[in-house]
Amino acid sequence: MSRKVKWGVLGGAGIARKQWVPGLLDASNAVFYAIGSRNLDKAKDFAAEFGGVKAYGSYEEVLADPEVEAVYIPLPNHLHKEWTIKALRAEKHVLCEKPMALTVADCDGMLKTVKEEQMLFMEGFMYRFHPQISKTLEWIKGGRIGDVRLIRGSFSFPLDNEQDIRLNAEAGGGSLMDVGCYPIHFSNLVYGKPPQSVMAQGHYKDGGKLDLSMVGILNYDHGQQAVFDCSFAMEDRQWVEIMGSEGTIIIPKPWRPDRAEVSIFVRNGNITEEIAFPVSNPYQLEIEHFSSCIIDGTTPLMPGEMGKDVVAVIQACHQSARERSEIQVANTN
Repeated sequence: MSRKVKWGVLGGAGIARKQWVPGLLDASNAVFYAIGSRNLDKAKDFAAEFGGVKAYGSYEEVLADPEVEAVYIPLPNHLHKEWTIKALRAEKHVLCEKPMALTVADCDGMLKTVKEEQMLFMEGFMYRFHPQISKTLEWIKGGRIGDVRLIRGSFSFPLDNEQDIRLNAEAGGGSLMDVGCYPIHFSNLVYGKPPQSVMAQGHYKDGGKLDLSMVGILNYDHGQQAVFDCSFAMEDRQWVEIMGSEGTIIIPKPWRPDRAEVSIFVRNGNITEEIAFPVSNPYQLEIEHFSSCIIDGTTPLMPGEMGKDVVAVIQACHQSARERSEIQVANTN
């Protein structure tokens, strides 16, 4: 019988209940072992929903359980650093929801602890594990569209519940942190590094503390660029175009394929090819990948340094939007 990694979850966030844990239950090399909440009754309700799961009335108790090998952290953004470091110190491998942290300095602290404790860490950009992204990167690497010159990415949805944690500036809310990080991450993935500079404009509320919308231009080496937009004040939409010297790739549903059949398109001149993908659960694939890294002792596909680069771009975009000027992205090496 093949080994299965025992997972603990810190907090009963909606994404854990609706998306991540169902993916965990389908994973071939992982098992849902424990849930921790600051409220024991809530933890018990969560555990009862999925069956056969230990329920703890604190995050610390999950970390103290010697059977737990890895933890998933779906907590609000401002808690990512604290609980990632605590989990690593407890000798647990960590899969932390995006974005990795609020600042580059926070990311540095997390990565320092990863190195000190010799544990594995990965940021939860589940979209990367959908087969459509692997095929897109294969096309790009194979020269199917020539040299990539421009990437355009969008992600938005209407969010008007004032109690939603994503509208809490002190908790690391805002559209850039929640959805703008996706096209930024993808652009860095394609170009293989963060941009040198950014130009951004945003629509803010709460005295300029919280961005409801953001548009940005990311300037990479050799004239390569990316343009993104994100919003909590526009209709539900997602899109990516990758334009090269010899063609264009279009991904209509890059970030949330949501266990549905999807297609991507590559256009070279007047010829367009469509590749269709059957139903796939990127959360399951993300969990299986990270669990296999734990079992085999291999490096995760998306090391923490990639998350740090995204945070550096997010910080630069906010600075650019507030100062209305081009901002150099901090060197994260």
